[in-house]
Amino acid sequence: MLFRRQRSMKRFVGQWVGVWLNPVQQQHGVLVRRLCTPAGVPASVGLVGARYSEGQRKRGVEAGVDALREAGLKEKIRELGVELCDYGDFAPRTNPHSEADSHARFNQWLQYCDELKCLVAKSVRENQFTLILGGDHSISYGSISGSKPRGVIHVDAHADIHTPLTSHSGNFHGMPHAFLNKSLVEYIPKSIPRIPPCLEASDLIFIGLRDVDPLERVILDTFGFKVYDMSEVDRLGMDKIADEVLDKLGTEDLHISFDIDSLDPLVAPATGTPVNGGLSLREGIRLCEILGGYCKSMDLVEINPSLAKSERDLSNTVDAGIRVIMAAIGLERRGQYILTMPGISGKKKAPGIEESSSSSSTSSSSSVRPKRPAGVGGPGDGIRSMDTTAFFRVTNFELYARPNIVIMGLGTLILTGCVAYIAYMRATYEKLGLYVATQEDGTQILKEKKSKWDV
Repeated sequence: MLFRRQRSMKRFVGQWVGVWLNPVQQQHGVLVRRLCTPAGVPASVGLVGARYSEGQRKRGVEAGVDALREAGLKEKIRELGVELCDYGDFAPRTNPHSEADSHARFNQWLQYCDELKCLVAKSVRENQFTLILGGDHSISYGSISGSKPRGVIHVDAHADIHTPLTSHSGNFHGMPHAFLNKSLVEYIPKSIPRIPPCLEASDLIFIGLRDVDPLERVILDTFGFKVYDMSEVDRLGMDKIADEVLDKLGTEDLHISFDIDSLDPLVAPATGTPVNGGLSLREGIRLCEILGGYCKSMDLVEINPSLAKSERDLSNTVDAGIRVIMAAIGLERRGQYILTMPGISGKKKAPGIEESSSSSSTSSSSSVRPKRPAGVGGPGDGIRSMDTTAFFRVTNFELYARPNIVIMGLGTLILTGCVAYIAYMRATYEKLGLYVATQEDGTQILKEKKSKWDV
């Protein structure tokens, strides 16, 4: 009963405390970020836009970054109560080369990914979670190289593990994992420059595959990559797959590389290589809900606004991308208590960054979800992290007892007293030697007990 009362009280306070405390909070200049902080939500998120489209032939995919921003992605992230550090959008520094000049295109891709790697590495050092927005899937060469995760979950309709020698199209948005994997180093021509690979075959898991080229299938089977194609997704379900992924890759410093074409085209049609029979939006969200708390970075790629046949197609695709991202960051579908003060954004400016809210003291992401800095409420902290009046704290002391030791102590003391009083009264009654007798007319009187049978 005590625990139920505690929870009920917190829910009740959550409905009116924001209004009741607004004058107090504005007077002290304190931003009330949240009443309850979910355990999987990071304290800070770094956002990097990767406006790159040269990994394939359909122009317009670089505008996917703009579409996500214009749909309010940053505002939605801030609404979770986390600090957002926006590193801006990063585009190629050189002009795109012609498709015929393959060597120059590879050089440009390497140069871009090398610079993206440095930017992502900076964000990973300064934030607990880093989000990279594409762009085509070739950017994952730079994002994963910069994040240096212990394991990668590749969610895609395609394997993207072609080498320059096995690819018929020559599109390097289908090659990043060949360049990232140490097992395939000898199959990359030495004339092509590269960033040193950072993954073993055992560090990479594929989910949602349903359009795999024959030579990619040979690579996957030969080197023993773990694959959950759509048949496995249908057979096992997302919860089982996520559990096996964590058993294999561990529970720290993972990276999700999420291609929007992993979702069924009915859900996300505005993409360059849609394939029917994909993940439902609920499956994509569920996967990210489970794995997101164990990841330090994520990239979301291949939203192409120019390929949307209607505004509704574009809106659905962008909305699907945002929902997947928010699930990975920690948004709970059942709802969360979030309190923010009108007119207070909580943003800070960092030197050299257009919009930044991460402080210089932000620690690096050495664990899944590092401890939050002082002043940021943890799971269950709720109102204890707020700056309130002494009167409010005294009259609602049970909300501030941590971890409810005072309440439990008082409850135990009262319960013990009640039991002791009942035992005392019973002993006193028995010492008097009286018992209750019922007379013929139905009245009850106290009579002296003359034998043990008188009760």
